[in-house]
Amino acid sequence: MPYKIIKEILDDDGDLTYLSKDSEEKDLVVRKFEALEETEIDILLGRASQLQQLIHPNISQVREVLAAGEDYYLVEEIPFTMNLQEYLDQKKKITMTMASWIRDSLLSALSAVHPHIIHGEIRPENVWIDLENRTAVLSCFGIFEGAPVDHISSPEHHQGYQLTEESDIFSLGAFFYYILTGIKLPNILKVKQGEMSFMPPRDHAGLEPEWNKFILQCLEIKKAKRFPDVKAIQTFFGGKVKMTPQSQQRRVSPESITRKQKD
Repeated sequence: MPYKIIKEILDDDGDLTYLSKDSEEKDLVVRKFEALEETEIDILLGRASQLQQLIHPNISQVREVLAAGEDYYLVEEIPFTMNLQEYLDQKKKITMTMASWIRDSLLSALSAVHPHIIHGEIRPENVWIDLENRTAVLSCFGIFEGAPVDHISSPEHHQGYQLTEESDIFSLGAFFYYILTGIKLPNILKVKQGEMSFMPPRDHAGLEPEWNKFILQCLEIKKAKRFPDVKAIQTFFGGKVKMTPQSQQRRVSPESITRKQKD
């Protein structure tokens, strides 16, 4: 790999990501994909092509896909180098003010890609934060629909159904449940079946009632009961959400969603 590796990041799935720098000292996130089949290579190249079209201050910029033998590396530029999980690992508390600007950043990012691209991996490791300017960047959009993860994946993901906007809305609720309570969400289907317990977010001190309701509606098992899209969440918060201006972004359009074909 032609980039300097600063450190390795291993997520809950065992997937390896590198925090790297290029020759100009720009910060990069590099994801490694091993021993892909031909159809998977097509999917990777197609999704990378889609994401390269995105110009958005709250989304990492996909630079390129590198091939090295049977392995492939997806390279993304990030503007700052602390992810939210690292912040939490330092035993630092997420205030409601901080939660609000993270919410605004993530909703701005999701509004630029939905419904044409689903992230599928909204977790603290994929959210990069700038404490001084109070903004966040979302990276590492899901390329393949991999195995579900208890504390972030929607019920439909656990059941093997296709991911949708509402799936990301569920993961957004699970994300905020974790960063505000310090507790990872259990598999919500096992909660329903009585196999696991679930502590509502309101039971944690300092969480505003409005946020409790927001998180619980995101975490509804039935998709029809969740917020249907980002706009509905904006409406719920009554104008408190500060979205990124249209002039600062280029979104994915339906016409741009095409898979790269092999020669």
